[in-house]
Amino acid sequence: MKSLKTQLRKRSKRIKNSALNALAIVLLFAIAQPVFGQGGTVFSAFPYASYVNYSGTFYKENNIGGGVYGYLGMELNHSLEFDAAYSRITFGSRDIFIDEFPFRTEAVNVNQTDVTLRYSNYHFTNMQWHVGYHGIFSSDDPTAGTVIFGGLKRQRFNEYGAEVQVYHSKYSNFTPDFSALQVTGIFGFFFGNAFLNQRFYAETGGSYIRHSTDAGFGATEFASVRQSLKYFYKSLTIEGFVWAGKQAFAVQNYGFVVFNLPEEHQGAFGGSLEIALNPKSSLTLKVSQGRFKELGSLGRPRVTTFVIMGAFTL
Repeated sequence: MKSLKTQLRKRSKRIKNSALNALAIVLLFAIAQPVFGQGGTVFSAFPYASYVNYSGTFYKENNIGGGVYGYLGMELNHSLEFDAAYSRITFGSRDIFIDEFPFRTEAVNVNQTDVTLRYSNYHFTNMQWHVGYHGIFSSDDPTAGTVIFGGLKRQRFNEYGAEVQVYHSKYSNFTPDFSALQVTGIFGFFFGNAFLNQRFYAETGGSYIRHSTDAGFGATEFASVRQSLKYFYKSLTIEGFVWAGKQAFAVQNYGFVVFNLPEEHQGAFGGSLEIALNPKSSLTLKVSQGRFKELGSLGRPRVTTFVIMGAFTL
């Protein structure tokens, strides 16, 4: 039977990316439509679409996708969030050399569907806990898997927030089974003069990831730290962030984003600008740049991402 390391290395040859630079352009458009029911029930749905164009890469060509995010608030004590997303990555045919032998890769599309559910409870004063599930259904069997997660947060409105999150990822199509355990801690606080409409929010976080077996990176433990700063001024929100360290098979954004490819991410930085056009609409611009190492590749591709997102409440 093939080991996990052998399977990952074999797969990496099919999707090998030896470029040093990559440019990803993401366009997002979201519409929020709240529905108010009996007893303070609120429902919002955000359909969205995305297109990613990779420039300067060796193998990846583009990524198209879309989905819908929903929020259901029940009274003041419960909320349920869900997200269903589809994406298709196109890998073009290329001539490469493996161990000095010429090899022509085949063009292939990888289709993936992600489903996420997250329940949050706010019953206790200044406390919040949540549990969730993220399922990955992929045409590339080794990358299909499940993530279960939970977290606990202590917060005081307009003062501070401290939380811990735990994620367990499992990829059963590997032989043997491969799993990853991630623990993330975050602390943030507000400061500044609210009367002058000038407020800041600083947030520091750290993540520790442990793999059940070596996935081919020569390590089973990965650690990273992240720092961000938000500035609120009237209708503007400006944010900058940087993170350093290493992550592999990581989970981000409270379980809604899962990195399920054999890549070792090695840091990133970026920022965003959000403009509230009126009480029912806003426009957000984001840019970030990071580096990662793909299993089986000698290069360290750099990916730059641009995001444009408009949100409207009808």
